[in-house]
Amino acid sequence: MALKMFVIVFFIVLNIGVTKFRIACATLIIVVLMAFQTFVAVFLIALKTLVIVVLMALNIGVTKFLIAVATEVIVFLIPSQMLFTKFAMVYHSCSKKF
Repeated sequence: MALKMFVIVFFIVLNIGVTKFRIACATLIIVVLMAFQTFVAVFLIALKTLVIVVLMALNIGVTKFLIAVATEVIVFLIPSQMLFTKFAMVYHSCSKKF
């Protein structure tokens, strides 16, 4: 997908005329598209994992299902909490400087 976008953008740049500014814009578009594609892939993997957990839970019963959901929530919250903590530390250190 990213290669396809690269080829499209490359040919667009060739048709417009090659300048450094336009090549930089094309490169930026490719980077943004690749980052978005990575985000979508991670989201789909997480969604697939959740579906698998739910299907497993239907096979193993309600109590174990609740344990599985709690585990999924904890696994999701730990990285987001770490991200929030880092953001808070940076914000705190920046606010001290000003």
